[in-house]
Amino acid sequence: MRLPRKLPRLTQLPLGVEITLLLVIKIALITVLAKTFFAHPEAKHMQMPVQSVEQRMLSFAPPPAATVQHQDLSAKQQPE
Repeated sequence: MRLPRKLPRLTQLPLGVEITLLLVIKIALITVLAKTFFAHPEAKHMQMPVQSVEQRMLSFAPPPAATVQHQDLSAKQQPE
């Protein structure tokens, strides 16, 4: 059985320093992406009225029309 060869290291830095350097680069990249895409809304001047948002989110929603039609069709198909 032949053992696979070791992959060559990209740098001659000690392993701990190399891992730390890669972690710092990853954290910096994630921070830049988060600030770019998720930090602030696109239009800061746009606001929704709180009452309409609460009413929309907390109100009871009627069942979709497809469910009601499905129940009506199943009732019609059953023999009397």
